[in-house]
Amino acid sequence: MNYDLILYRSLTGEPDLSEAEELEEQAINDEGLDMLSSRNHHEPKEIECSDTLREMTRALKADEPDVTSEDRVMIHLPYNKKGSGIENLFATTQTYLEKLADQGGYFVYDPQASKAFDPKVTQFDWTEVYQKGAEMIDEIKAEAFDF
Repeated sequence: MNYDLILYRSLTGEPDLSEAEELEEQAINDEGLDMLSSRNHHEPKEIECSDTLREMTRALKADEPDVTSEDRVMIHLPYNKKGSGIENLFATTQTYLEKLADQGGYFVYDPQASKAFDPKVTQFDWTEVYQKGAEMIDEIKAEAFDF
């Protein structure tokens, strides 16, 4: 499991929670995809690797991220960070979200926190939600190995 963020282009030109939730629900119901498909029924660009920080840092160093032509971008943040690692993850993520918003016109939908926001206006810092998710995963792992 990961902490997922969905970058999307809003039809209203501003972050809209009901629009983001509707698009997510429609994609799941219509396409049965992992999480979300674009309005044109293409799978979204996904940024997922064992070290998301490395992937984002690499993209930030590039002249331009290679995802700005996509209708949707999903970012999967691993639940394996603790303490200052969470702060570093969120700081890097914020910089990346701002760059994508500037270059691709994206807003962000955070399904875990049920929030849609403009990363150029709102700082990404859902530490409490992230920590609760990480704790739940740790509990699930402990129960799975507790025979």
